[in-house]
Amino acid sequence: MRSILVVILALVALLTLTQCSTLAELTKPDDQSSSDGSAVDIEVGRDGFTAMVDRVTVEAPAGVAAAGTRVKIEKNERPLPGVWGQFAESVGHGVEITLGAGEQPKSPITLRFDGVDAGSDIFVLSESNGKIDVLSPNRAGSLVVETDHLSWFWPVLVKISDLADTVFTAASDALQMTTPRPDCFRPDGNYSDLGASMTKVLGDVVWPCLEQVGSQIRLSVQSNSSVAWRLSSTPAWEMRTPTAYTAANLLALSTWRTTSPDVLDEQMMLPGETSEFETTTLSSTTINMTVDPVMSQVRTLALGLGFLLPDEAIDSIGRAECLPDLINSGAVDDDPSATGFAAILRCFGAAVGGAAGAVVGLLAAAPAALWSELEGLLRSATGLDQLAFTVSAKEAIPLPVGTGSPIERADVEPWLGEWSGPIDQSGSKPYSVRMTLAHDGTTVVGLVEYPELSCSGVLNKADLISGVLTIQEEITKNGGCLKYVDLTLKLVPDRIDYSFDTVYFGSGLLSRVGS
Repeated sequence: MRSILVVILALVALLTLTQCSTLAELTKPDDQSSSDGSAVDIEVGRDGFTAMVDRVTVEAPAGVAAAGTRVKIEKNERPLPGVWGQFAESVGHGVEITLGAGEQPKSPITLRFDGVDAGSDIFVLSESNGKIDVLSPNRAGSLVVETDHLSWFWPVLVKISDLADTVFTAASDALQMTTPRPDCFRPDGNYSDLGASMTKVLGDVVWPCLEQVGSQIRLSVQSNSSVAWRLSSTPAWEMRTPTAYTAANLLALSTWRTTSPDVLDEQMMLPGETSEFETTTLSSTTINMTVDPVMSQVRTLALGLGFLLPDEAIDSIGRAECLPDLINSGAVDDDPSATGFAAILRCFGAAVGGAAGAVVGLLAAAPAALWSELEGLLRSATGLDQLAFTVSAKEAIPLPVGTGSPIERADVEPWLGEWSGPIDQSGSKPYSVRMTLAHDGTTVVGLVEYPELSCSGVLNKADLISGVLTIQEEITKNGGCLKYVDLTLKLVPDRIDYSFDTVYFGSGLLSRVGS
C-alpha cells in the first residue's frame, strides 16, 4: 500500500513540475535578453525587443522591424570618432547595434546608459559611414537618448577648455591660409598687350590679373589673405556678382548682404575666392581695399567649428536672424573680443539647435580667458586694414612693319608670344626685359620693354640663321637705353637665351609669360 502511495505522490510531483515549466516557457518573452558579456544576438518580437549589454539597455517598440529580424548588440570599444578624442572622453560603455543585414529601424530606438548621469556637458555620439552625429539626451536622471539610425554609440563628457583649444587650432589654421598665384598674374604688373600696367599690392594679399574678354577689360582679384575685404574701384567699374564656395564663406557673404543692403559700390572678397570688375574703356583706376573685421570674425568662427557643424548647419545659421541683429545692434563690432565671440557662438548654437547646438552653447559660456589667443590672432590678421593699387592706362605701341629677311612662320612658331626675365649686364643695376615676338606674315617683328629703365620700343630687321634669331631693337621711349641694339636670341627648352654685345654686353634666360 505504501509503495502505491509513493508512486502516486511521485507522479503528482512530476506533473506539477512539468506544468510549472510549461507555464514559465509560455510567459517568458522571446524578445528580451541581457548579457554581462560583450554581445547579445536576438530576434525582433511582436512587441519589439529589449536587450542589455554591459549596462546599456536598448529598447525598441513594436513595428521597429519585421518580427524575426535578427538584432545584434555588441560592446563598442572603438576610440571616439574624428577629432572628438581631443576634447571629449567616454563616461560609460558604448554599443554597436546591427539590425538584420544593415537595415535601419522603422521607429526610434531608445538607449539607456545605466550608471551615467545626464548633464549639460554629457552627450551621446553616433557614427555611421563616416558621418558623426551628436544625439540629444535627457537632462536629468540616467542618460537616455533616442535614435532612428543605427551605428556605433558613445556616451561622452565634453571638456570645455579642450573644446575651445580645438576650435582655436582650427581657426588658427584658417588664419594662415594662402592661395597659389594664378597663371594670369604678372609680377611686374606689365600688361603692354592691353596697353596697361598695375602697381604691386603690399604683402601680396591679392593676386590681380587683367585680361581681354570680348569687348571688355576684366580685372580679377584673387584673395591671398585669410580675412574678408571690401573692394571698390575709382572710377567705378562694373562689378560682377561675387560667389562663395565654402559654407563659412557663404555664411559671411549672406550676412554681409543682409546687413549692408544699400552698399552698391563695394564687393565682398572672401579668402580663397575672386572678385571681378569689368570696363569697356580702360582708364587709370584705383582699387580700394578695406578689411571687414566683423565678417572676418564670423567666417573664422564658422571655420573653427567646421569639425562640429556640417554644411547644412552652417546654412541654417545663414538663414537665422540673430546674426544680422547682433551686427546691426553693435553687439559684435570691429574689435575682436571674447564678448563678441560669445554672442556669435550663442547665435550659432540657437540657429543649429539640438545636441550640436548645445555643444556650441557650452563654448559660448566658456571663460573669456580661453579666447584671448584667438582675439590676438584676429587683431593681427585684420591689422593691415586698408590697401590700394592702381591700374594705369598707357599708350599702346603698335607692331612695326616688318623689314627683315623672309622667315617661314613654322620655323619660328615656338618663339612667338610673350617672354620676360632678368638681364645681367656688367656695371649696371639689375633690370628685366619683357618682349613680344610676332610673325607679320613675312618675317618676325616685336615689342620690347625694360620696366626698371623706363624704356620701350620695337623689334625689326629679323634674320634666322642656323636656329639663331637676330633682331634689331629700336628704343622709341628712351628712359636710359641705347636707341639701337642688335639682339641675339637662341631657343633652348622652354626658354630663350637672350644676349647683346653693342657697346655693353648683357645676357639672360627668358621664360614664357604665364608659364
